[in-house]
Amino acid sequence: MIDNNEELSYIPNITMSDKLNLKIQKKKEVNMSKIDASSVIKKLVKTRIRVSSFNGNVKSTDGQYELANSNNADADSINVGVSMFPKSVQQQIREHSIGIRKAVAKASLPFQDGGYRIMPAKDYPALNKEVQKRVEAFRSYVYDEIYMNDVLKEMAQRRLGDLFRYDSFPEKEDIMDRYSAVLFFEPITDMTDLRIEGLTDAELETIKAETIREYEANLKSAQGELVANLKKSVEGILKKTETEGSRYKRALQNLSELTDSVVSLNILEDKNLNDIAKKIKKEIASTDGNLIKESKTAKSKLKSKSKEILETLDEITF
Repeated sequence: MIDNNEELSYIPNITMSDKLNLKIQKKKEVNMSKIDASSVIKKLVKTRIRVSSFNGNVKSTDGQYELANSNNADADSINVGVSMFPKSVQQQIREHSIGIRKAVAKASLPFQDGGYRIMPAKDYPALNKEVQKRVEAFRSYVYDEIYMNDVLKEMAQRRLGDLFRYDSFPEKEDIMDRYSAVLFFEPITDMTDLRIEGLTDAELETIKAETIREYEANLKSAQGELVANLKKSVEGILKKTETEGSRYKRALQNLSELTDSVVSLNILEDKNLNDIAKKIKKEIASTDGNLIKESKTAKSKLKSKSKEILETLDEITF
């Protein structure tokens, strides 16, 4: 990638006309991409999800005490790792975990490292409610299908034989704590009141400026994710029109839901992005899937509209 500060004379194999056009294009992109990061982040929050599906050993409360005092309670340890469960149970645990992560991903955008994502602050209460509902369903499955049905006890008995003791089997809470999910939440500092003892005003201003530049880059990257998701989905529809016997119903439904989330997650409030999302929903996602399969005209129209919209998406920059 060419740095904006590089001298154009150092770029090989281009004519003077190319250099001039490149310079004009760069200037245009810089002007178009200017955003007020401080104003934008005031409306956002950072969030991160951590889902726990334990792989390891759990000891009963009494067993932990005995192990600490006499170091002879190892036999009371039972493996509750997902890989030890029957295939059907493993699948259900995975589906619960994936469902929780998908709920967060659908309502937010990637931001910085460490798994952090951003979303409009006003939408956080609804997301938190949705995650908590899914976590309760996850924990209920672990309790009802695993603990209450004696799956863990049977596993422990087969492995430990005569060493197994019912009175030292882990309590429900000992196991349930290993299967959970936590949704972290924190505001994003807008750098208006940065105070770090020992730094001069000039040094603080430098930190503020660098942080704001980082915010701008992350916000643009997050916004670009929306465009990328739209392109991927529309490309998928286009590919279906080129393949005989394709089914459209589910793909069109997913695309419709995606356009709704694009509008709600349009953190830079870009009008072009909102307009194209609404156009996609109206002209592509609202198409009758059965009609596409039955009518060559409908399929041809959908194919043409998909190509047209992909060209428009290619022109959207931040």
